[in-house]
Amino acid sequence: MSCIPVNNVVLEMATLRVPCNLSSGSYLLQFNGVSAFDAVNSAAIESVAIVNSLQVNILSVANAAPIIMSQSFDVDENSSAATSVGIVIASDEDANDSLSFSIISGNSGNAFFIDPNTGEIRVANSAQLDFESNPNFTLKVKVEDSGCLFDEADIHINLRDVFELTIKTGWNLISIPVAPDSSLAGALSTLNVNTFWRWHNQKFESVHELEPKLGYWVYCRQDKAVNILGSTVENKIISLTSGWNLIGPTAISPTQGNNIAVATFLASINNKVTNIWEWDDDKFKKAEFFISGRGYWAYAQANIDIQIHLP
Repeated sequence: MSCIPVNNVVLEMATLRVPCNLSSGSYLLQFNGVSAFDAVNSAAIESVAIVNSLQVNILSVANAAPIIMSQSFDVDENSSAATSVGIVIASDEDANDSLSFSIISGNSGNAFFIDPNTGEIRVANSAQLDFESNPNFTLKVKVEDSGCLFDEADIHINLRDVFELTIKTGWNLISIPVAPDSSLAGALSTLNVNTFWRWHNQKFESVHELEPKLGYWVYCRQDKAVNILGSTVENKIISLTSGWNLIGPTAISPTQGNNIAVATFLASINNKVTNIWEWDDDKFKKAEFFISGRGYWAYAQANIDIQIHLP
C-alpha cells in the first residue's frame, strides 16, 4: 500500500488534493498533527482526536480531460520570425482549470513555436518555410490541464507560395505566372494605378483584373513590389491569333521556374512564331529568355496554340 504524506490538515467533510498521476486504489494517508472531527451519532456530538494515519480508497478523480481537435492554418512562405500563424483552440469542462500547450512532434527544423499559455503558434525559423522543399507541416500538439490530463491533435500548417512582382517607375510589361487567389485585388491596389492594358482583338483595352498567360501594360509612378499568391495554372495553353499577341509564361509555382531560352522555344514550334519582344529599361528589345512575371509581344504567322511553362 502506498503512503501519501499530509501535513496540518483539518478533516471535517474535507476534500483532499492528491498527486495528479495517482491512479485508483487504496492508499495510506500519513498525518502530522491533524485534528479529526468525528460525528458519532445523529445528534452530531463532536469529539476531537489526533490521528496518525488514515486509509482511504480513491475510486475516481473528479477532473475532465481537455479536448483539442485537428485544425489548419495558412502562412506565407519565408514569413519573418514571430509572425503569427494562428491560435490553437482547446476546451476543458473544468472552468477553472489552466491549460498548457506544447509541440511534441512534426516541427521540422524548429520552424514554429507555440505559446504554452495561449496556444498561439508563431514562426520561429523563417528559413524552414520554403514552399518548394516543404509546403506543409503537420504538428502534433499536446494540451494538458493542471490535473495532468491531456489530449493531442494534428495541427496542419500550409505554406502559401509567394511571387514578388516588381514594378518600376514608368511603363512596365508584366504578366502573372500562376492562377491568383482572392488576395490579388488587394495586392494590386497597393500599386495605386487605375488600370492595366491588354491587347485584345488587335487593339488595346483597359482591364482591372489580371489573368495568367496574358501580358499587360501598366504605368506606375514609383517603384513597387507586390506579393502574388496562387497555384499552378491547370490549362497552360495560350491561343495565339495571326499577328501580334501580348502574352506571359506560366510557371510551376510563383517562385520557381527555370527561364526558357526563346530560341529553343521557337525551334520547338517550327518557328510558327517569328518574333518575341520584351520591354526592358524603357525600350523594346528581342527577348532571349522567357522570365516569370514578364510580358512579351509575340508575332504568330497563323493561329496557333502554344505553351510557355517554366518547369
